Amino acid sequence: MGATTELALRLGRADADLWRSWLRAVANLPGDPYGADVRCFGDAVALLVHGVPLAYYNRVLMIGSGDGGLVSEVADFYRSRMTPCRVDVSPYAADATLLESLDYEGFRPAALQSNLFGPAAFVEESPPDSLRVTDVLPGEIDFFAHFYDRAYYDGRRIAAGVKEFRAATIRARYGRAGWRFYLCCVDGVPAAGAVLFVNDGVATLAGAATTPNFRGRGCQRALLRARLNDAAEEGCDLVVSRCGVGSASQHNMERAGLRTGYTKVIWEQRGIADAKRPADGSGRRGPRAVPEAPARSDEEKLLPAAVG
Repeated sequence: MGATTELALRLGRADADLWRSWLRAVANLPGDPYGADVRCFGDAVALLVHGVPLAYYNRVLMIGSGDGGLVSEVADFYRSRMTPCRVDVSPYAADATLLESLDYEGFRPAALQSNLFGPAAFVEESPPDSLRVTDVLPGEIDFFAHFYDRAYYDGRRIAAGVKEFRAATIRARYGRAGWRFYLCCVDGVPAAGAVLFVNDGVATLAGAATTPNFRGRGCQRALLRARLNDAAEEGCDLVVSRCGVGSASQHNMERAGLRTGYTKVIWEQRGIADAKRPADGSGRRGPRAVPEAPARSDEEKLLPAAVG
């Protein structure tokens, strides 16, 4: 196995580790209000958030060559729960049978995503005196959860239930192993936030956002610097992230020394959102916490990074 393939597999595992940890945090919310679940189909990991019927949160990772026969099982898993899903397909882990099976089961290519990587090395450069990056403190997490989403969505029309769900997931992850949240202030005023996840020697830059009034002031560079230094301090040997192809997030990370490992294709399941639900609620775990999303509605079209 070549080094490039080994790296691609490690990037894929980092994605899966991040989302598994995220899902465990959601499932541990009191009463599991969002119906969170995870299933394994061979090496593939299927994540379910039944209460949030957006494919972005209901995804399949680590599916690859030789898994074509599993696609029907995966599709049935989500169909039985009337929840749309997506399948992340790495070019290093795909064969003709897998792609044909996805097509047969009604999945269609919907988006591209860059997976980036770089060394976990200290950055000596210091931010301007006007910028200060700090870890979010326990007493600040409620403020941060809502502040971060306001910066992320920047006035776009998002269902209130989705906003509250994302705020709940930030609170749920706070204090759990591997997760760190950062606040960047400009002259003492909160301006930007970011997330870092560390696991098994890999640091994932898991999301970042700046409020409109403070863009262009160096907040993202300062947050990248802080997270890269923390990753190096924690002994990581690899930093990873993922984002939209050619996005501002990709340019920021490339300037910080990361480069593209590969571009993966996001396949989305069609027709689930419009299907009628069984009257008895069979096949469901947990409430439908947010309104149904229209066809092709997916947060990845809005968000620059992974799970922020």
